[in-house]
Amino acid sequence: MKPKYLVIPENRWKEIGILLSLSTDKLHAITKTLRSKEALKSEESSYQRIAKDADISHVDSLAILGAVTNLVAQRQRYSLSNEQLLEDLEAGSRIEVKNFDDQKKRALLELLSESEEGYLVEKAENLKTGFAPHFVTAKSICDVRPVFDKKRESIEGILLVTFLGLTTHDEEHNDHTFVLQLTRSGLRNLQKCLEEAERKLGIMEQEFGAKFDLFS
Repeated sequence: MKPKYLVIPENRWKEIGILLSLSTDKLHAITKTLRSKEALKSEESSYQRIAKDADISHVDSLAILGAVTNLVAQRQRYSLSNEQLLEDLEAGSRIEVKNFDDQKKRALLELLSESEEGYLVEKAENLKTGFAPHFVTAKSICDVRPVFDKKRESIEGILLVTFLGLTTHDEEHNDHTFVLQLTRSGLRNLQKCLEEAERKLGIMEQEFGAKFDLFS
């Protein structure tokens, strides 16, 4: 049996399976997080807030966020009733959704319904993460490199370098780590660029912050 309405690639049903396996309490927690306009003012990403509020891993949180975004959009696009949505979820996931108790069904349907607050959260998240891979974490490792003499018999000096590992996350939910090698002068140039970017954002905040809610 295949879904009648939902168009979900085979590899994306795993994400939906993770969503459907959640308890009623965790579904309520995620709904509360995704409906909170105040949460947009936090510097944490939605998946980080979901992981913390629902007490799940970041990997599962990313999968659930992708599943919810996709299902809400398709439910609205095809004007699916509660019954049609639940039947398609069962057909595609091979999980017996019909056997969920009434509380869990209501919690699931509430999470997969559109709301004004949910729209703002989703829109803001798309603007933060859409199109280009977005930054997740950074790590540094420092190294000392000896400079030997011509005969390679003694050390004449040292060179200090650092490696920066910048991890990004893309729309396909893949992480990529890019490693940069920098000397101290390179670090100073990078710091100068970051400070300039922060200064520009500060000017924009002063210009627009009094007129609009400022989301992080």
